[in-house]
Amino acid sequence: MKEQRVADRHRGRAYTYLGRHYPSGYSRREGELLVGVGGFDYTITIQQESPQSTDPEHSGRLVIELGYSRSKRQSRWADRKRWVLEDTLGAVLREIETRAVEDAQRKVDEQRVKDDREIRWRSATEGAKEHAAQGQFAEILRAQASQWQEATALSAYCEALERRLAAADGADEIGGSRPMRTRVNRLREDPGSARSF
Repeated sequence: MKEQRVADRHRGRAYTYLGRHYPSGYSRREGELLVGVGGFDYTITIQQESPQSTDPEHSGRLVIELGYSRSKRQSRWADRKRWVLEDTLGAVLREIETRAVEDAQRKVDEQRVKDDREIRWRSATEGAKEHAAQGQFAEILRAQASQWQEATALSAYCEALERRLAAADGADEIGGSRPMRTRVNRLREDPGSARSF
């Protein structure tokens, strides 16, 4: 438990009147406590219920407020005719414990949601990478199949050309079929070299 400084909005401003200095003052019965439970901090505000009242009974009543709550449970306790605020301190502490349990569970749930989101993101990323790799592999296969078809067509053309040259009379002297035969043989050995043909 740690005491909190009173907010400046509740302090009077220092002033000078008729040559006399009046320092900043605090006249309200109010304060804050910071209560830590299980790694969570809760601010308890203690203040007068009716600070401007001139009735001593009303101005003497105190109120304890436990900051913002996500539930509709009680978060404000005050002095009444049938009980005093000190009798409700057990209820205030139980409410703080309940909030700490709920906040811890909420933190676990938020972490679980975050972890699930990260798992789904990783799965989607891996799926996208796999899909991209398959697409790239298919593109490479299509390119190789296209080159193979082109090499096969060129090989068939070269064979036909070679037969025609062999059938022609005096082809070695006229057309120079030997260099052509060397290129055809090289094409048969490595169909991928069709582009450099």
